[in-house]
Amino acid sequence: MPYTAVFPGLALVVGLILGSFYNVCIHRTLTGESVYNPPRSKCPHCGHFLSWWENIPLLSYALLLGRCRSCREKISWRYPLVEFLGAASAFGLGLSYGPDPAWAVAMVFTGLAIVVGFIALARQPMPKRPLWIALPGALVLGPLVMGLPLTSSLAGAGLGVGILGIVKLLVLRLNSAKNFGIGEILLAGMSGALCGIEGLPIGLVSALLIQLCAAGFMFLQKKKEPNKLKILLELTGPALCAGLVLALIFGPMAASVNVLTSMQIPIFH
Repeated sequence: MPYTAVFPGLALVVGLILGSFYNVCIHRTLTGESVYNPPRSKCPHCGHFLSWWENIPLLSYALLLGRCRSCREKISWRYPLVEFLGAASAFGLGLSYGPDPAWAVAMVFTGLAIVVGFIALARQPMPKRPLWIALPGALVLGPLVMGLPLTSSLAGAGLGVGILGIVKLLVLRLNSAKNFGIGEILLAGMSGALCGIEGLPIGLVSALLIQLCAAGFMFLQKKKEPNKLKILLELTGPALCAGLVLALIFGPMAASVNVLTSMQIPIFH
């Protein structure tokens, strides 16, 4: 069996392992702890340090029936969800890129998107420092590793920053969401730089559809929520993160069918 055929399966295993690390980054960032110290994971309720078998992605959650072995408190749904998303995204990227350096680059930015997306989902401001580093990194790695033309990467970054910048100005006028800001703008620019002008629409449209689904769900609820618009605006960051992951997975397909630059239609003979 050729290596390229089994690579998505290997990528899935790597994604599961990384998903566990993403959980550490998310939880410790939210609690203000060091990501690297202590090196072992522990229960956030009782401080019980986890044994190796309590830390197997997805499987341990099922074996423990979703509860800490020591204090029997419930384990947050976020842990298995992040591990699943880590595995699913790694598998999808493995199908799209195969055993190529582009897969590793896409994995790094996907991991960043998952981590900052779940931090923002906890209604915390999106971490800006890693995004300030990631944006120029995407501008370099997009053309260098992902195979994008430099013009496509620059145009994608400019379009992403421009669109979210306009949204930010509208939000300032509405004064509706304190957690909506520069992080979302940087994220959109990073998405455009990494996916190019061809892949960026996939990310933006996906983010919009996610927010529309969230809006529909909120307005169908019987419970009255006075700040629905504020909550929807604060979901922009997580929605953009999900859009970036989808664009990285499906973007290569869009780039290979670039109608504007590569398709030639004979009109006159």
